Amino acid sequence: MRFISFIKELESEDKYIKSFIAYVKRNKKFPISGDPDLLFMYLRDKLNDTQKRGYILCMLIYAQQPGNMLPKRFKDKNQLLESVNRIVMNEMISETENIIQELDAIDPGLKAKYALEHICFFAADVPTKDGDTYVFLWVDAHSGGVIVTGIETEFNDPILLNHLQLFINHPDFTRRYKNRPITFFFHKYKHLLKKINEILKEIGGTSKVSDPYVSKIVGPVLQHLFMSLAENAGK
Repeated sequence: MRFISFIKELESEDKYIKSFIAYVKRNKKFPISGDPDLLFMYLRDKLNDTQKRGYILCMLIYAQQPGNMLPKRFKDKNQLLESVNRIVMNEMISETENIIQELDAIDPGLKAKYALEHICFFAADVPTKDGDTYVFLWVDAHSGGVIVTGIETEFNDPILLNHLQLFINHPDFTRRYKNRPITFFFHKYKHLLKKINEILKEIGGTSKVSDPYVSKIVGPVLQHLFMSLAENAGK
């Protein structure tokens, strides 16, 4: 069962849960994905404090359901908790680590000045009746243009590295790339940066991890993607 379907059927007297259920039911554009990483990007500036707590409780309850459609990586309870708690980081951690404040206070220099200067990556988890599928998205921070390098039924480090190679060989990239400085941004995968940079050597590129920057650039793309999926599902 999808997260959104579970929420609409869930009954609870808890004020936090009831508040989040009410939000979902009146939001016709709520994402069909139950991936907490994607939901964070969509919900981070839309929920009040009560709804945020309700979202966390609902996600933890959903994770215990045998038919949940959470991505496989969230079978690790610690990873699930880390992801869902991001929605209330501003209340749980110090201001210097507050991801929302980071997003608002991104270094002004961290702004793409030309096409393909900054490329932000995200693997969007799209649930289907047959299980998870991952859409590999690469977004140009300057133009907002998107290159999709493929869809996979699983996601791991080798697959990510393979799609990075697919991207730098993609005709839509090679046709437009002018051999100017280029940086690839990831919302995590710090452990992979060495291997990522090895691949990027052939185009003189570098890589960085910046969750706030990737969220800012990729968030609108994901919102449009899931709104389109929701509209098509309703037809």
